[in-house]
Amino acid sequence: MTNFVHLNYSKKHPGVTRVESALALFAGTARNLAARVKAGLDGWSCSLAEARGDQRIWED
Repeated sequence: MTNFVHLNYSKKHPGVTRVESALALFAGTARNLAARVKAGLDGWSCSLAEARGDQRIWED
């Protein structure tokens, strides 16, 4: 009788390897983009807080 059990399988799926390579390739770009988005949101938040403060000062 023939045994069809395969015990030698690859530990990594080729798709996972490609994704990891792509992530490593674009890691710097993603980091820079995240820093710019964070700086933009921080500036936006500061401008809203400043506008609220000005509105409180100049109200009655």
